[in-house]
Parts: sequence; structure tokens; C-alpha cells
Amino acid sequence: MHWSHFILAFASLGASATIKNGTHKVVMDNDWGTVEFAPYLMALKNGWDVLGLVSNTANTWSLQCGLHGLATLELGGLHRCIPVHKGADWPLLNTPQLLNNWEAAYGKLPFQGAFKTEVNSGKIIDNDPVGKDPSGENPLQINREAFLEGYPNATFASEDGAMFMIDQVRKNAKELVVMGGYIDLNMQSVSGNHILSDICSDVNLKIDPEAAKIALTADFPQITIVGNAANTVFPDKTFNDKLKATLTPYSNILEKYLVQELPIWDAVAAAVMINPAVVINSTDVYLDVNVARNSQTYGNVYVFKEDYRPTAQKLQKVRVITHVDVENVRDMIVQASTNPKDCDDVAKVRGG
Repeated sequence: MHWSHFILAFASLGASATIKNGTHKVVMDNDWGTVEFAPYLMALKNGWDVLGLVSNTANTWSLQCGLHGLATLELGGLHRCIPVHKGADWPLLNTPQLLNNWEAAYGKLPFQGAFKTEVNSGKIIDNDPVGKDPSGENPLQINREAFLEGYPNATFASEDGAMFMIDQVRKNAKELVVMGGYIDLNMQSVSGNHILSDICSDVNLKIDPEAAKIALTADFPQITIVGNAANTVFPDKTFNDKLKATLTPYSNILEKYLVQELPIWDAVAAAVMINPAVVINSTDVYLDVNVARNSQTYGNVYVFKEDYRPTAQKLQKVRVITHVDVENVRDMIVQASTNPKDCDDVAKVRGG
């Protein structure tokens, strides 16, 4: 898969279905970065078996994202027990030039991620590590300056990311959890500064709308869209103080480089997957992704009541998260980062 921020959970949240030895298993696909490690640390902290990470193209190119995944695993020695599979470089159809053409017709995105035409100019905020990651026309660019966590020594797993995920889904997938999928944020996107506009855009789906539609209309037993709720969890003083109180390689990186003005997006999706108690409100809807390129809302999601859903295509009923327990999510991040699991813990989960 070519788009960002989704989790394949191999045991349904809140259900009795489990895998061998009662262990929940998960594959995490993401545009990994310097501070993007909380999702797998949270899963490990709660006894989940992280089968592997997959990189993709979104904030930056898949190669750079995958190297970040390897580098952050190395911080805790987890590269020895959790593989990283490099995902596809290119979306199914989209390219930087096609995005430029779409923006000329329908308006510019606040953040274009890997498709930003000026290399290394994707900064939103001066201390944002994302701004150091490469963008432009070449997916094989690597910028070592972006690896504030250290450049990795480990290498990718031999199986490519797409085949790895297909294999795991065919074995026993029970749920797809997606961070993106924002709904009805157009007015909010123009009511504040550049950062608010970025928060309200959905670049993760807009990079590869066709792949997003394929995944979100696939026959998963359960699909969860974290959507707008992912925009509600920000760092605060208490959160930062807790990180400083017990410094580990992970909490140190978060304390130094986590951008305070941006939500902790990916960790919210992980929390929803791992701990049903963080979900305060949700609703079940039928969901579609607009893949009409000549549309102002290309790459956006639409939701329908059952009586009003389109009948000419098969859509899936999905659970949309509307409200999460912010403090609970923050605490899960702190606990996972200040007392991280290691490969010995992973071996115990796997029965070794």
C-alpha cells in the first residue's frame, strides 16, 4: 500500500478474537520520522506482537521513511527483532506534476509532503524535523541531516512492504486502523494560521487517493477511521515534564524534537487500536474516498447513512472515532517512551 498511517490489527479491538497464545499482532505502515516511534512502542508496552514496520511515501519518500524506521528501532535495540519492509516509492497514479496541476486548478495544499517541488523546503515550523526530509522528483534521495535520531546501521528486510502486508492480511487480519480520513474541516482550515490549515488538510490520503479507496472499501472484518480525533492530542507542559523526568533514548528524542504546535497524530491511532477505553465517542457510517481527479475534493472522504449510501459501488461500514480521552492517550505515549520494551520482552510475547 502506498499511503500513510494505517495499522493492520490481527485481533479485533474489544472482541474475543485473538491469535495464538492470546497475543494481538500488528503490522504498522507509516511515513516514519525522527519522532514517529510512539505507535510501535505503545503496542509493545501493551503486550502486542509488532510483526514488522512498513514505510511509505507521504511526508517524505518511502526510502527516507524506512530509514527513519530502522534508526528509531535501533535507539532501543529493537531492530534485532522487528523488521522494516520498504514500501512502494510511488502512488498508484499520482505524481508531483499531477499534484501541481491539480493545485493550479483547485487550490494549493498547505503541505505537499514528498511532492513538494523544492527539495528540503517542506518546513512548517523551524524546528520541525520533517522540514529536513527530502522532497521533489527523486524518490531515492536521502538526506542524512534529517536523522536527528542517528543514521541507521541496520538494513531493510528482503521482502518488500506490499508483499509482506498482503501475506500477513491473508493469514489472519481482523482490523484496519487508519489515522487519516478527516471530515468537514473546510471552514476550519481557513479560520486560522498556516499550521491550522495544515492540520485540517488530509495529505496522507491526497498523496494516493486511489490506494486509499481500495483499502477503505476492502473486505476487512472491521475498519476504524481515527479521522478528526487525531487532531485533538497535542503535547502540553505536563506531558513534556513527564518525558524529562525519566529520560530514555526515546523520551529524550520526543522531549527535544516533538513539535509542540502539531498534534501527535500517529499515536492517537495506535491508542485507539490498543486500548478501547480511550475512545469516548464513535459512529458507524459508510465511507467513500473521492478519486475524481477533476474535483476540488479529490482525495477527501465522504460518509453516508445506510439509507443514503451509493448503490453502484460496494462501500464498507466503518467506525469513525469522533472523540478520544486526550489525557489517557498522552499517558500511554509517556509510559511507552519512558519505560520502553526491548527484544527480550518481544521474545516473551512471541513465546520464545
